[in-house]
Amino acid sequence: MDRSTSEKTYWRCIKYSPNRCHSRLRTCVLTHNILKQPTEHICRVDGTTLQLRKFDEKVAHRAMNTQEIPDTIVTNCYKDLPDPSIARLTVRDNIKR
Repeated sequence: MDRSTSEKTYWRCIKYSPNRCHSRLRTCVLTHNILKQPTEHICRVDGTTLQLRKFDEKVAHRAMNTQEIPDTIVTNCYKDLPDPSIARLTVRDNIKR
């Protein structure tokens, strides 16, 4: 999220800083509907990068909302990843931190 008003939330590309991608999106605060479609991206986001981001979000969500031990959380989140994504993950012990 970039910023928010009482009516709208402004989102910018996660690659804004490293790649200077200026793609933006506006959503309604109340309904979360898209008010303005995103502008064109100039960065490259491949499928593996997106899967790794979802993996990180899933691990963080399970860590905050379950009583599972870290090894169980990581193991359960690994199940959904294809091999190219697993190859780009950091060492398993670092994920558990």
